[in-house]
Amino acid sequence: MKKVIYCTGIILILITALILLIVGGLSTFLNSRIPTLERMEEIFIDNKNEMQKVIDFLIETGFENITIRSDLNGEINNSEMIVRKNIGSPNFSVERIRIEQIEIVSLINSLFSQGYRAISKYSDKVIFLVWSTIDHGRGIVYSLTGETPQENENGLTFLTELEPLSTENWYFYVENFNEWRRKQTSE
Repeated sequence: MKKVIYCTGIILILITALILLIVGGLSTFLNSRIPTLERMEEIFIDNKNEMQKVIDFLIETGFENITIRSDLNGEINNSEMIVRKNIGSPNFSVERIRIEQIEIVSLINSLFSQGYRAISKYSDKVIFLVWSTIDHGRGIVYSLTGETPQENENGLTFLTELEPLSTENWYFYVENFNEWRRKQTSE
């Protein structure tokens, strides 16, 4: 009887150790996939020209608030952009507008195939979301005004880190809701 209890205890300890090893390894793997400032700089350098062409296109549309998201296949969702008009007014509207320029669709699909998840243009910035979870996002932001992007309702809502990249007006950003909330409640 003592042998059975002893063996059962050892088996439970081994199973617990195995579970901790798997969870710890999974956590390490997932955390190793989170882009750092250095990795984001590499991504930026590799894609700067494509990103600038996308920004130029977004500016040329004349719309103040645009979002382009990737679908599950890593491509533009139906080659459409979501445009928000008259924000803050009674005439607020949301439209889906097809992107007709094949070169732009191709550029955006290229970025999405490399892991980008969304591109959003606001009146003062363009945000390239590269990595995200439900409460944490990282990416690259371009300032349209030449001023350092600020946390506000126009994107970067839960900004916790902002670092300049190697080219003027380009920044690495981190949004982390939990960290942001801790800072808000401690102030």
